[in-house]
Amino acid sequence: MVVVVYSGKGGVGKTSISYSLSKDLNLRYMTNDVTESALRSKSRVYSKSIPLYDNALYDFGGFESSEAYKIAESADIVIVPTICEMNSLFKALLTIRKIKNKKIIVINTMIDKQKDIEQVRMVIGKHFEDIEVLPFRRNQLLKRSMEEGISAYELMKNDKKSFLYKNAFAEYLNILKKVKSFDRNCYKN
Repeated sequence: MVVVVYSGKGGVGKTSISYSLSKDLNLRYMTNDVTESALRSKSRVYSKSIPLYDNALYDFGGFESSEAYKIAESADIVIVPTICEMNSLFKALLTIRKIKNKKIIVINTMIDKQKDIEQVRMVIGKHFEDIEVLPFRRNQLLKRSMEEGISAYELMKNDKKSFLYKNAFAEYLNILKKVKSFDRNCYKN
């Protein structure tokens, strides 16, 4: 399985989503963006030529990369995170247009109110009616899981305070289920 998490906009939650999904799907975590979390997770960081590996999740930084677009076109699924903000939505639309792969989902991250998800769904749907937009409310679940070096699933299983993330975890599980449904090899976890 090859998963790509990509948006031309930084700060939309690509790395935290990528890190947890790579752990829960047992995929190699690869990136073209040097960040503290990439270094902490011992991921492979590529600055120029990026190889295409099977069983990998690619976290592509918030900048244009022809290498990233090539890998995205062959991926099983491309995840485009966005927030409900004009520049972020514009960058998400540009990213989707450039990717010829039709297996794309948009994740609306950092949702503060229901109106945010409705707005993002309206904007994406106006241009790409077949692309699903999944919600992921503002929370600390993925940040904490990255800090502890485990996936969101592992955090929820082992943490006595996990009830604080109950709603966010339900949304994360929905994202995880959707990603698994795109696997060409009928991936089962």
